[in-house]
Amino acid sequence: MARSDHNHDHGALSGLGDDDHTQYFHLSQDETVTGRPAFNGGTSYFTPPFTVDSNYRVSSLNADLLDGQHASAFAGASHGHFGQTWSGSAAYGLRVDNASGSGLYGYATANSGTTYGVYGRSDSSDGYGGYFDGANADIILAGLDGGHLRSDPNLSYSGLYFYSHDDVEVHLDDDDDNPGASFAIYNGEDSMVFQVDEDGNMTASGSKAGYVVDIARNVGPQPLYAGDVVVIVGFSSPLLGQIPVMEVRKAEGAYLTGVGGVVNQRYVPGEGGGFEDLAEGEGVAPAQHLSVVTLGAFQTIRVDASYGPIQPGDLLVSSPTPGHAMKAVDRLQAIGAIVGKALGSLDEGVGLIPVLIMLQ
Repeated sequence: MARSDHNHDHGALSGLGDDDHTQYFHLSQDETVTGRPAFNGGTSYFTPPFTVDSNYRVSSLNADLLDGQHASAFAGASHGHFGQTWSGSAAYGLRVDNASGSGLYGYATANSGTTYGVYGRSDSSDGYGGYFDGANADIILAGLDGGHLRSDPNLSYSGLYFYSHDDVEVHLDDDDDNPGASFAIYNGEDSMVFQVDEDGNMTASGSKAGYVVDIARNVGPQPLYAGDVVVIVGFSSPLLGQIPVMEVRKAEGAYLTGVGGVVNQRYVPGEGGGFEDLAEGEGVAPAQHLSVVTLGAFQTIRVDASYGPIQPGDLLVSSPTPGHAMKAVDRLQAIGAIVGKALGSLDEGVGLIPVLIMLQ
């Protein structure tokens, strides 16, 4: 029985009439109550005031405290489902819609061990562990030391693969750690067009465009600028693999057979380094490293036309002007001293022209 200290109209409640004394509702049988009764379990109760044993939906029922929990306990920002599993056959096992910010955010708080903020898996041979879709379906990687994309280190086969919609594939370490292709590009499943093995050897099935550079070190007393002609004076220990580093200085003299190429960029050795463009008037200081163009068409070589006007196709050699090339007028002296062939022209004075580097 449930007790009420209020007056009630019992016209629709069987077995009770209208009166002003304490009312009782017989909850063990079907009853219809009109009006808006309120059930109060009292503030001293730690259990719900009553329960509903029914498979039917109770419309317009205020469920606060009905099950011992206030509705705020189920707010999206204040509860979790750790270790729970949902199963079914719908399109999504879990879908989260958010009008702003992240739709789904995973955060592994452990500061050691192999953990995953978000883990996805598919047992289908045509399935995907993760799928990203949107106006810009970019994958952004961030970390304390940069973003990393890697295969599972716990697997014996460590290949990493990228596939485009047009059958262009990029394979990383697809040789199961054997000395083979560490980086390869395929145009179709079985047509390899480019590869670099773990020793740095490169193979390409097509042509190559562009110039070739080698690493050098400025051992001269003067800075070297883009377009300067340099001469070889020795070598130093390798920075990349087993390739010796040329030691060079600015060329100064006519028909020098030690010409080694034309200055391109500054080179900074080590992790985080690489090639850096030289701004106008900026040079590679003594003891610094640089890249020297040793083969191919290049945009800039410093030339001096005071020793003869320069036309496209003319052979170029070093000149008495430091760092500058000139037209070779003595073919016999030019043997072994040729820097390349002029692609541009200069009638007088000093200047910059494009060149086809071909040391011989």
